[in-house]
Amino acid sequence: RVGSTVGTRLSPEEILEADRADPDRWEALRREFTRPRATLSRKNGALFSCQAGLSGFHVTPYGQLLFCHSIDTLAFDLRQGPFREGWRRFGEIRRMQAAPERACNDCDLNQVCRSCAGYAYLEGAGLMGRVDYLHRLTQLRAEAFGLKVREDERGALVWADA
Repeated sequence: RVGSTVGTRLSPEEILEADRADPDRWEALRREFTRPRATLSRKNGALFSCQAGLSGFHVTPYGQLLFCHSIDTLAFDLRQGPFREGWRRFGEIRRMQAAPERACNDCDLNQVCRSCAGYAYLEGAGLMGRVDYLHRLTQLRAEAFGLKVREDERGALVWADA
């Protein structure tokens, strides 16, 4: 894509090597990936599992109130209505459900992946898409810490022994 940094970023394999080269980073990742299995995934069907619209917001120089700094399509125009109305709409957005076929819904590692609707949107996958880059990085990190995962038929990472 023109103007994209996707072609110039480090590969997931290179990121894993950088992780390993930094002892503090590696230890932080080890703690994160070796938590109890139940804490590694949130399977509630919500499109947004981050803090967007709960504890913060962004206002562009053009008066657009953003629920998430990465998603300009869900903006509320503060020139057309009061902040309170925009904030109320954030609640409606937070209640949006992901499409049932979205692979991330069933991923057993979706809380350590760092993928979100905003990241997917920026990657060109739409709000519901999977971020293949983060998916691969999460798979590599999981395997590096001895977690046995596989892809299911929809592309979600699931426990290999399940």
